[in-house]
Amino acid sequence: VGPGYLMANPEYSDEPWSKPDEAVRYLPMQAQPGDFAFFVRNEGVEIQYQHHQFLIIRHASILALIRPDSADIIEQVTNLLR
Repeated sequence: VGPGYLMANPEYSDEPWSKPDEAVRYLPMQAQPGDFAFFVRNEGVEIQYQHHQFLIIRHASILALIRPDSADIIEQVTNLLR
């Protein structure tokens, strides 16, 4: 999600005869189930389909993704089982 992980561009060359390129490239992130997303509120569309509610957000409207640590998920599951 926008713009993603910063990486060096392997095609970049600072030679004067090469075509101009950006020195960095961004690897886009993909949202996964269980991620928490911060997004622009006015950009979301809420729909109901087959008795389930969905919130549809444009990829460009997601500001940040927070992915829970695997230890956090295990702790939440054990708390549910108590």
